Amino acid sequence: MENIRILIADDDAGIRTIASRSLQSQGFQTVEYDNGSDAYRAILNQAFDLILLDINMEGLDGFSIIQKVRNRQILTPILIITGNDEEYNEVFGFSIGADDYITKPFRPSVLCARVKAMLRRRQQIEQNSDTTKAGPFLMVKTNFSFYKNGVELILTPKERLLMQVFMQNINQVLTKEQLYSAVWKDNYVDDNTIMVSIRNLRQKIEEEPKKPKYLLTVYGIGYKFVIPD
Repeated sequence: MENIRILIADDDAGIRTIASRSLQSQGFQTVEYDNGSDAYRAILNQAFDLILLDINMEGLDGFSIIQKVRNRQILTPILIITGNDEEYNEVFGFSIGADDYITKPFRPSVLCARVKAMLRRRQQIEQNSDTTKAGPFLMVKTNFSFYKNGVELILTPKERLLMQVFMQNINQVLTKEQLYSAVWKDNYVDDNTIMVSIRNLRQKIEEEPKKPKYLLTVYGIGYKFVIPD
């Protein structure tokens, strides 16, 4: 479980510190937020492997975040933090898409055990399903759909083929001839068609299409799909 990124959202600085230090001691990377609004924006724009979420926060409360996240088809596991006397919160949290809960105050060892168990379950699901994962991207082969940070990408048929080729050849330089043969099934290469298709694909997968970090141009040769560290 290398390079696991966990978002911690809680308005209690003490809880955030305990959770963050405990998880970091197990080799996990953590990102902290003290309010729901900032946490939700981060979930939409960054890739996380697990979300640790308090229910009562300023801005957006935890329930609202869970509902918004699941409505956008973001499937990241969510562990909610709840009080000892908040059984309703636990039940309601499960009903709207939370995966597990932990009550305050919690022991660091219990938190780490819960997190590891959730990550193992998620890993087993991904390994047993017909999917390919690369960084924030997920390809579901059964219905040829693609996701970034759990949000489905609306791609044209040719863009889907391009993504499939790139995700199956991460960090490899692919020539224009290779791409044209694989996607357009033709040995004749139309440079303009490739450039337009790559530009359109970048509009959908990159945060800054004019400064791509995933789909790079290798000048004079072709393109390379990379997953930054």
